[in-house]
Amino acid sequence: MTFLRFSLWAFFITVQLFSPVSSASFSASQVDSSAVNINLIQFWVTGNGLLAEPRQMSGKWGLIFPPETAGLIFTESLIWAGAVKDGQLPELRAGGGYYIPGTVPGRIAPGNQKAGADDPSLRIWRIRRDWETADLTPEVASLLGIPPQQVTQDQINMLREEYRQNWENWPSHIGAPFEDLNSNGIRDPGEKPGLADADQVLWFVYSDLDSSRANNLFGSPPIGLEIQVTIWAYNPPDDGSDLNKALRQTIFKRYRIIYKGTKGTPDTARIENMYLGQFVDPDVGYYADDFLGCDTLLQMGYAYNATTADTVYQRFGLAPPAIGYTLLQGPLVASDSQEDFGYFDFRAIRNRRNLPMTSFWAKRTGSAMGDPQLHSYEGTLQISNILRSLYPMNGMPIEDPEGNPTHFMLAGDPLTQYGWIDGIELPPGDRRFLLCTGPFTLAVGDTQEIILAIVAGSGSDHLASLAVLKHFVRYIRSYFFSQLITNVPPLDEPQHPKDFILRAPVPNPFLERTNLRVHLRKPAFVRLTVYNVLGQTVRELVARYLPAGTTHILWDGRDRFGVRLPSGCYFVRLESDYETIQVQKILLLR
Repeated sequence: MTFLRFSLWAFFITVQLFSPVSSASFSASQVDSSAVNINLIQFWVTGNGLLAEPRQMSGKWGLIFPPETAGLIFTESLIWAGAVKDGQLPELRAGGGYYIPGTVPGRIAPGNQKAGADDPSLRIWRIRRDWETADLTPEVASLLGIPPQQVTQDQINMLREEYRQNWENWPSHIGAPFEDLNSNGIRDPGEKPGLADADQVLWFVYSDLDSSRANNLFGSPPIGLEIQVTIWAYNPPDDGSDLNKALRQTIFKRYRIIYKGTKGTPDTARIENMYLGQFVDPDVGYYADDFLGCDTLLQMGYAYNATTADTVYQRFGLAPPAIGYTLLQGPLVASDSQEDFGYFDFRAIRNRRNLPMTSFWAKRTGSAMGDPQLHSYEGTLQISNILRSLYPMNGMPIEDPEGNPTHFMLAGDPLTQYGWIDGIELPPGDRRFLLCTGPFTLAVGDTQEIILAIVAGSGSDHLASLAVLKHFVRYIRSYFFSQLITNVPPLDEPQHPKDFILRAPVPNPFLERTNLRVHLRKPAFVRLTVYNVLGQTVRELVARYLPAGTTHILWDGRDRFGVRLPSGCYFVRLESDYETIQVQKILLLR
């Protein structure tokens, strides 16, 4: 199949002259860099696994926020380490990217070899739902770094043609996501490309199969990992709602990790004690005046400015924003509990759970804790230590300023000045971090996935921006679990001694509705009531006999008069003729 393939990089270079051009003046080539830019964040990527790239198109940042101003991220990438049981040495191997890539574009083709020159996985694919009718002028201006008034019709036509080609030739047969309406895993006629009803979707693949590239990073040989990356974003109407504000300042990202192996990998191979780390080098405007933090409740690592004003953002009359990475879905592992659900491919799976953020590592200017060594196997040992919350050089547990071992550096709260916050031991400066999750085992042929959201917050000063960021992250996390997870199956009768159980609401926090599950071993009269923090009755949801088993009761966040309640904390109280009372706390977001 032949179709137009052009590089936005070549596109960018050509139009820098701002001279009239026709589509014939652009030579066909592979798309090796692209951007998600449909909302208020512009996020550059390259096909080799280094995200927030290329900075050549955006000054010195790979993530710009707000549009046409300054940036928040210098670069970022995924990192992994684990004990590879494939009969080869060394067993402990690490890969991914850390300023330089240890990976190359393209999938691992049949025969466990690199993709051929014409393989569709060698390019970055990008679609948007409204490509036929959208005004693409702002997007062309964003991609080229020029004022909208300088955008030509030829440039708009070329971008629209790129979208058409990508839409019509979307490579679902090699893993690109699509709306699988009948859940058969095959893209049938009428099933559209894309993911999660997103307004813009970007998809590409890379692998660690190139020996020289893999060894150049941390001195490890290839494992045979294929990484499929899907990045998506929404651009809802600016209607003033906090949810839409949050979505307009968020990029979602899914890493799908497939263990295919190298040519010599046996069928019995596996990776034990595997960890993943989201590496981020944030630069909030000027690079040398930043702070970092970690919020364990929100599963988030974040960066913010150390002072009220940033010299770069001041040029645009803005206070410095804050930027955060929140782990929405960690690796899927087995669970012993019937009550647990894990999530994979936006579906809930019983008797599974997703690993949370298990550690947070921060590298700060002036700290004795150094970066992992590049180009040497020492780097493999050091990054493995970091992923497990150990000092990179000596493998000892990381400690807080009071000498207590911790998995989460800088997990205090800058808004209340409580706990271990950045700035206590070291002044502001250049920063970078790793948000880590693990361990898990990956057998050859297995697939794991993790999902993160990159969220920006902007307020009246640096701390107000951080407060907005945390507020928006709460909305994004609730949106993910309430709107994107498509099935939460009912539980079977648990092996539980209690006659009477009020399970945790799902989702919690929630935006529109939440599912309250009551389990009874035998029929009983049940009263289910919602109270506010003052102890006042808000609504009585149930006052009747319920059958044995699990009953699902939906609450839409309204009171007994049907009025939408404000954001806040509420309590659900369950009483029965077992003379038992149970209470669950629930958080409503508006």
